[in-house]
Amino acid sequence: IAVPKFYEKVRHARESVALNSLRAIHNNEMQFNSMNSRYATLKELGEAGFLDQKYADGIEVSGYVYSSSSVSEKTYCVHAVRTDPAVASRDFVICEEGLIRFAESKTPGVVNRGEGAALDTSFYSR
Repeated sequence: IAVPKFYEKVRHARESVALNSLRAIHNNEMQFNSMNSRYATLKELGEAGFLDQKYADGIEVSGYVYSSSSVSEKTYCVHAVRTDPAVASRDFVICEEGLIRFAESKTPGVVNRGEGAALDTSFYSR
């Protein structure tokens, strides 16, 4: 009984780390945009000192790998994708509006702009 509850807490903790990372990346994107009048790729954020290079290099961070897409003067998206189904049950995306969306599935995959459900942050504030 205790082992499944332990793994559930670990999975929840990994998702919480991913959410906090996405919120921080969003804040960094907003700051970069205010300084440069455009959004940045994760690589550009890392090179500018706004982001730990492991995110920009696609290195696993607490079971998730981060990537950017749709980067332009007016848009960006950052994706957090599980490295393995055992890591957690959700993958995430955040775009310029700051809303985190997720897809829950047995198989890890990219959540694209406008896809997935909007995050109910009350779940993660417990």
